[in-house]
Formats: sequence, structure tokens, C-alpha cells
Amino acid sequence: ALSPDGNFLASASRNEVFLWDLRPGSQLEKTKLEGRYPVTFSGDGKQLICGGQVAGSIQIFSAGIQEPLVAVTRTLAIQWWNILDVAPTASRQDVKAAYRRLAKQYHPDFNQSEQAKAKMQEINQAYQAFQTSSLKKL
Repeated sequence: ALSPDGNFLASASRNEVFLWDLRPGSQLEKTKLEGRYPVTFSGDGKQLICGGQVAGSIQIFSAGIQEPLVAVTRTLAIQWWNILDVAPTASRQDVKAAYRRLAKQYHPDFNQSEQAKAKMQEINQAYQAFQTSSLKKL
């Protein structure tokens, strides 16, 4: 993901996130952060949002006052049912229908805003958390 101002590039794998400083006049620096794919920047470029190391969680790296991006992390546990707007006891069909409804509203193919992109990643993480929790019940 490229920050809105083009000054930072974030790339991610299953185990780590790298933040590249691309500002003119600065040395190309690579910072390793805890996290995993997917990654996106907030619309104002002051936050980097990525998947957390624990399934069903996300990491948020916030911009500092003087620093463009500092590794201040906060892990948010995802309660998938709240994000998908269903009951925790909802059937597989109901959860899938809710996921599809939200995807039609927030998917980048239908909604070009940065907020929609971040929301769609949150929806995908929530649906993945649901699928993981469903497998554990089997």
C-alpha cells in the first residue's frame, strides 16, 4: 500500500510488515513492524492498518507528532458478529449473506473511497475470523 502523499510504502507477508520511507532527500529506510497482510493507509496517511499476528485481530500504527509514522501499536480484538452486523449465533447462511451485503457496499470495485477500502479489509478480517471460529466448532 502506498500512503496518500506517496511518502511511504507498506508491504506485508504472512509474518511481517515493512514500511519504506520514500521521502525525497531521505535515505531509503526499511522499518520492520509486527503484523501481516492486508495493509492499508488511512485516508489522511496518519495510520497504517494491517492484520494482526493473532487471527481475527488488526494492528494500527499511528503517526506521531514529529515522526511521520511511529510504531505505536494497538491490537483490537475483532468480534466478527459486530462488524458483520449479525448475532454471534447466526447461521452460516446468515453470516455469508451479511458478508455479501457489506461487500457490495464497501468493495473497492463499487466504492472508491479510502474509508471503504479500510472497511472492506475489516469486513474480510471479520469473515475470516468467523470461518476460523466455525472450523474450531467442528
